[in-house]
Amino acid sequence: MRQVWDVGPPVQKPRAVLTALADRANEGGECYPSIALIQQMLCMSKRTVLRALKYLEEEGWIEIDRRATIYDDKARGNLYYINLEKLGIAAGKNIVPLPRKKEKVG
Repeated sequence: MRQVWDVGPPVQKPRAVLTALADRANEGGECYPSIALIQQMLCMSKRTVLRALKYLEEEGWIEIDRRATIYDDKARGNLYYINLEKLGIAAGKNIVPLPRKKEKVG
């Protein structure tokens, strides 16, 4: 989901975590990577990932279905839903990218 780079959160670490979630998400914006996998992907501490997830949830970028229960002797991880509407991926919304600085030539 390239839109994370264009219209994603304005804060660096939450944007990186949202990008990692988007990398694992299906077309409906659902994914279920473990915290450990996100840590590994982004070279971040567990605490940093958890803070970023909290920020993303509070700001409406994601919803978290906390499924951390024991079922058939297996722990079930969280299910993450990316807010596609906030990224402009719904109902034919046009995405307006963030302005980029022009490079100086010469």
